[in-house]
Amino acid sequence: MNRFHPKYLLIKMKKSLLGHGLWAVVAVGAFVLGSQGISERGEGPDGNVEGPGSKSGRAGAGVEAGGVEGGTPRGSRIRELREGGETIVLTDAQIEALGRQFRESNNPIERRLAFGHLLEGLTAENALLMREQIAHLDDDSAEFREFHYAWGAIAGGPAVVHGANTPKQDMAASLAGWASADPEAALAWFESVDIANDPELSALGGDGDRNVDGVRANLLIGMVFGLSDHDPYAAADYVSGLAAKGNGKATWMMGMIADKVLKADGPEGASAWAANLPAGPARAGALAKVAGIYAREDPVSAVTWLESIPATKDTSQSYRRTFSTWAGQDPVEAGEYLGRMAPSADRDAAISGYAPQVAQEDFAAAIDWANAVANPGMQQRAVIQSAQIYYHRVDKEAATEWLANSGLSAEAQQEVINPRRR
Repeated sequence: MNRFHPKYLLIKMKKSLLGHGLWAVVAVGAFVLGSQGISERGEGPDGNVEGPGSKSGRAGAGVEAGGVEGGTPRGSRIRELREGGETIVLTDAQIEALGRQFRESNNPIERRLAFGHLLEGLTAENALLMREQIAHLDDDSAEFREFHYAWGAIAGGPAVVHGANTPKQDMAASLAGWASADPEAALAWFESVDIANDPELSALGGDGDRNVDGVRANLLIGMVFGLSDHDPYAAADYVSGLAAKGNGKATWMMGMIADKVLKADGPEGASAWAANLPAGPARAGALAKVAGIYAREDPVSAVTWLESIPATKDTSQSYRRTFSTWAGQDPVEAGEYLGRMAPSADRDAAISGYAPQVAQEDFAAAIDWANAVANPGMQQRAVIQSAQIYYHRVDKEAATEWLANSGLSAEAQQEVINPRRR
């Protein structure tokens, strides 16, 4: 059988990927944005997030596919896919055959292997034909984003610009890949591009799903995602700068970076990193992310770590998340610890995380805890969230009866019944 026949390629991939555990490399980033409710076309609750700079620029300016920075080829991570350093060269016919296998096979392993081999053979020159093979995918699918991440890592600016002329949301994933492989070039493009006036991006802009601010917001998240793949500490410095300028997504983005630091350095290293970030919302996001992961492994140690950090408003979210996690594991132990805590803003935050979690098992106890919160606004929020759990997940009839005698305002009762999306 010809060594480049599609069936041979799939057999070889099965031996290579399954035998040597290389699929973790084939899954090049699994770039996930959909759950954040922000689209490249400006849809979502926070389309008015501005990135740094708005000077005129061109995506292709000074960027060549396969460019080199500091002796490291762009897309070096993607080129790790080549088995034993051997570059896989696919003809157009082989690409189309693998594409058919990916689209038509009912076997999920064969589909994944076909997709992986397409990525192995991806180049800046064949990327458009490759994209035709995955064009049927939803733009929130893992493979769709992985392909564009890989394309961006190899081709840079042209891969990002291509997305401006497609109906799907692929620009952010491509920019993430570019930033992971060549962060300086990707950042230079992002900080200089004028989305509204760049002729290469003329399909964007206007109203509705072409909102320029929304596109830039989504690109910013892709930029930070890629930077954090390349160097999470450098990405943290960048997001700290955004936070200082008042960027509303800095808290969430720092939490995303914290995920990468946790994977690299574990809870102990990540906790030291987060505690030493500049004070502010971005630090709060990182602390909360680390605390939540830490609490899954050892909630007592997570709380001990939080108590070692001087109390500021940065730690409130961390206490909330930690005690929510702990209550899900052992509500009795978590409650006993709460009972020993001195009154403070952090204790209020801890209770606001604890009470809704225990509402599924003991609603009366949850309300008692929620009413123990000293801060009036936080207290009402804890009561409402506990009641929402009871109403929607436990016993709607009993919850309705409780609401009628709860003393909550009509507006608050309505929020229990129809929670607002946040």
